[in-house]
Amino acid sequence: MTQDERVMILQMVAEKKISVNDAVELLKAIAPADQEAPGFGEYAGSDPVAESGSPAPGAAPGTTGTRPAGTPGGGPGPGARRTYSSPPPPPGPNFGSGFGAGFGAGFGSGLSSFIDEVIDRASSVFGDAFGHRYEFPTELTGDFTEGEIPLRIATGNGRVDIQTWDEPGYKATVLVKARGSSEEDARNRAQDAYSVKADGTCFELEARRSDVFDVAVHVSLLVPRDRTYRLETRTGNGHIEVINMPLRDGQITTGNGRVTCRGGRADALRLQSGNGAVEVELEVADLEAGTGNGSLEIRTGGAQPQDLRLSTGNGSIRVDTSRLPAAAGFRIEATSAMGGLDVSLPNLVYEQDNRAMGHKRVVAFSQNFGQTTTPVTIKARTGMGSISVS
Repeated sequence: MTQDERVMILQMVAEKKISVNDAVELLKAIAPADQEAPGFGEYAGSDPVAESGSPAPGAAPGTTGTRPAGTPGGGPGPGARRTYSSPPPPPGPNFGSGFGAGFGAGFGSGLSSFIDEVIDRASSVFGDAFGHRYEFPTELTGDFTEGEIPLRIATGNGRVDIQTWDEPGYKATVLVKARGSSEEDARNRAQDAYSVKADGTCFELEARRSDVFDVAVHVSLLVPRDRTYRLETRTGNGHIEVINMPLRDGQITTGNGRVTCRGGRADALRLQSGNGAVEVELEVADLEAGTGNGSLEIRTGGAQPQDLRLSTGNGSIRVDTSRLPAAAGFRIEATSAMGGLDVSLPNLVYEQDNRAMGHKRVVAFSQNFGQTTTPVTIKARTGMGSISVS
């Protein structure tokens, strides 16, 4: 089921064009309940940690238990510790924050507001059909071995926050928000909401596919500051924030949310949002960032050569070079179909400078670009927004 289909059905219920029962049947027909999301590598179509056994979500605080082998939603591997907290009383009927949780500037912000309004108007009638929302928090802790650590997190509806801390081990807080006709019904949904592999050499968490009103999985991960990581994370509906991470490479994708990367460093970074803003403020050698309906805000630093490839369909692009060394040299290619171009760096030689009405394009380079030890290549493209390099 696509995002547009869900919004259309919610809108029809909010406007009383169809009944709740009709909407339920339509949603079931479009998105079968047993459909699962694609996985990372060995996760695809399998549960690589099911046989290890794990406690069941929602157990009493501090207790441990085992999940029978072969049960969906396996637990962490050897060396990981897992604790659970009992869920608080359910709040009033409303949808989880995973759906439309964050769109970008401009068109994306307007679309996000529209979806939030539709959800607010429809939540009261859907609450009766799908039950109240319950929250089931889980904490995972453990230690990593030496070497680079792969981190892989995938959730269909939920936010992902990853950052470093000064402790020697890692701590992951997983919050499952599930709807049900009763607490027990919601707990059963939450029990199989995700799979985890955490054996000291990696941390991998994958949520199973679910509808927006069904289950959301939010992940907050703290990892040791003195390691290097390879990061792959994605979510269908939620923000992704990565703070002070030393990355060999990173791939971050969200369908409907904001992407934020601040602090730390990365050799290579790939960022993609369908309908959200992308904000980058770190040292990165190779950056590719794109969004369909949001803005891009880029502030890089460091003395290494840099290659920045930036694109947005309906948003603006702003590149701030103030954190780069004074001796940095630039090559810039900026293209906007409908917006303005503002390239205001000193000592530029222009190969092309077309800023008239209609299709605009600037190609320019610094006089020292071929001699500097910090060459910076910037390729920026937008359809409806403006581009600023300063």
